[in-house]
Amino acid sequence: MQATDTDIFIMAIYYSVCIPGLKELWMQKGSSYIPCHIIANLLAEKFTLPVTLVASALLCGHIMSGCDTISCVLGKGKKKSFKVAMANTSDLTEMMQFGDDTHDVTEAVTDVCRNFFLKLYGDFSGNLDKLRAHVRTCQGRYQETAPNTECLQVPHVTSPVPDYHLQESSHVHTFLT
Repeated sequence: MQATDTDIFIMAIYYSVCIPGLKELWMQKGSSYIPCHIIANLLAEKFTLPVTLVASALLCGHIMSGCDTISCVLGKGKKKSFKVAMANTSDLTEMMQFGDDTHDVTEAVTDVCRNFFLKLYGDFSGNLDKLRAHVRTCQGRYQETAPNTECLQVPHVTSPVPDYHLQESSHVHTFLT
């Protein structure tokens, strides 16, 4: 496949290990060819995790930190999101399983999303209101650049959940007869 978009690259890494029977998946970017299947396996090796878990966490972290359809997190880039996702793969299970049985954003899924955002700011525990106060106090940020309050942020932190399911399952085809 040929693409230059990061969303496509991340999805290609995910699909390289999650599509049954697929042995290799290469992405052409300009005149270079990127072996997505090898990257997935190298990441799994580096983090000593199953390759499917690494691919799911990578997709999850990419979407949570902002992608083509989800707003980015101010001041927190892809590298930080990737590190948080890899360090907390077991905590992301609820989000990774979203859409398997239900399309309801449960309290457990909301908690996963909230905790991911809290971890983007470091070893911060509490709720989003406390994080906002902490960022405004310690970093001197103006009100419009500090993270949202709990009541405003919950719809934002859960907005990536359906997008994760959509990107995760977009390779599945259902034919109408």
